[in-house]
Parts: sequence; structure tokens; C-alpha cells
Amino acid sequence: MHLNRSWTGVLPVQKLVQGREDEREWLPFRVSTFLTMTGGGAKAALALEAVIPAPTSREEGSEMATDNAVCALGKVLEMQAGCVGGDAVASRLTGVWLSYLPLRADVAEARVVHAALVRACERGDERVFGGTTFAGLPRVLAVLADVSGTELLDDEYSGRAVTVIARMQVVLPAGALEAALAPLSPAAHAKLLGNGAAGVGGGANHAGGSAGADS
Repeated sequence: MHLNRSWTGVLPVQKLVQGREDEREWLPFRVSTFLTMTGGGAKAALALEAVIPAPTSREEGSEMATDNAVCALGKVLEMQAGCVGGDAVASRLTGVWLSYLPLRADVAEARVVHAALVRACERGDERVFGGTTFAGLPRVLAVLADVSGTELLDDEYSGRAVTVIARMQVVLPAGALEAALAPLSPAAHAKLLGNGAAGVGGGANHAGGSAGADS
């Protein structure tokens, strides 16, 4: 397959879903590369939203391809979130992206995606946190607890995850972090909070832009 004039920002969704496995694995790379050269973020994101939950996406032989697609969607959201069709669409796409984390099949892609999640937390990205209700925060913390200190997230970003969670204790509304941590195991608490930080909860500031650590 070759790029040609009919390739106008994203390949047809049915091609991504129904194509041969070798094509399915590398097409998301092509989408991601193309969007960095054009303004095609919206078309790319919507096509990836369609391909990621395909019925075969987590079957043996397809999982690495799905990891590639999830990574490509994350790149759209990080680099061109303003071009995907408004805040509601960006929030929906972020939910799709977050729901497929953590990645495991493709370790290289997993490290890229999980690092992007840490950076989103550092930015205080309300789409990742789940808006003013912080509905997405339990999922975020569960993913970070799962991957921190493993091959799925490099050491620098594992450290940055701990740092940004410590910042959340100060800037998130009282009880928000505590509620999000509640479903996690004591081992996960220890991993995310260091040596069992006391007084989880925090101040009155909201997360938007404040939970960040300097990149």
C-alpha cells in the first residue's frame, strides 16, 4: 500500500478495521506521522476512535496493532487537541484513550503512552481527570500504580508520577485524591505516595493547570 492523492488525512475506517494484520499494525503509525505534517488531527482521531474498540482489537495477533492505534490517538490528543472538534469530542476521545490503558503488548509504545499520561497529569488536564468531578482520576491512578517502577514506564517518568501525585495532595479539592485512591491496594498506595504519605486530601484549588510539575 502507498500514500496517494486519495489519502486525505486518514485512511477509511473500514480499511483500518478489516485490513490485513500487518497493515493494521503500521497504519496507525502512518496516521500519526501524517497528522504531524498536516492539520488532519480530527479525521485521524475519529478514525482511531473507531478502530481501537474493534471486536478483534485485543485478540492474539491484534493487540500490538491496537497498542499502536492507542499511542497514535494519544499523540493527536496531546499535540492537536484543539483540532478534534471541540471540548466535548476531545473529552470523549480522551476517555477512549484512557480506557485502553495500561498498554502491555508493545512495550515501546506502552512507555510512550504512559509517559504521555504523566505529562497530562502534570498539565492538570481536566479531560484526563474527568472534569470538575474528577471522575477519571481513579482510572489514572490505577494505571500509574500498575506501570510505575516497571518496564512499561521509564524511571524518570515513574519519579515524575510520584511528584505530580504529591502535588495533587495540595492542589486538588479536599477528599478528591483520597476518594480516587480508595479502591487501590496498600501496595499501590505505597508506590504512588512513597512511604505512605499522610494526610491525603488537600487544599481548595482545582486541578486545571495547577497540578503540574515543570516539565
